[in-house]
Amino acid sequence: MNKLARFATIIVSTLALAGCAKTASHSIVGTWDIKGGPGQATMTLSADGNFKTEASMPGSSSTVTGQYKYEGDQLTLRTNQQRTATIKWSTEDEMVMTGDDGKAMTLARKK
Repeated sequence: MNKLARFATIIVSTLALAGCAKTASHSIVGTWDIKGGPGQATMTLSADGNFKTEASMPGSSSTVTGQYKYEGDQLTLRTNQQRTATIKWSTEDEMVMTGDDGKAMTLARKK
């Protein structure tokens, strides 16, 4: 598996998906920049419960799509497998997602 494919898999594995889009005062719907990876990556969470993650590095790119569900502080992502992450909000426009594998990443809402 090439480096970009692993990067996209890590992103999806660290996150999680399947339906609802708002908890308390935090809306998860929108496009998010994923910080700290070896390339550029974004995740778009739509109001209809679908998501798309796009990752790119020089010379290659990858896209993963599926469904998500956001309940409480849990985000579940479903593609060909299901993964769950815990969300901790830093601000309305920044969150830290910790996957069920213990890996964390920061996402910042694109303006």
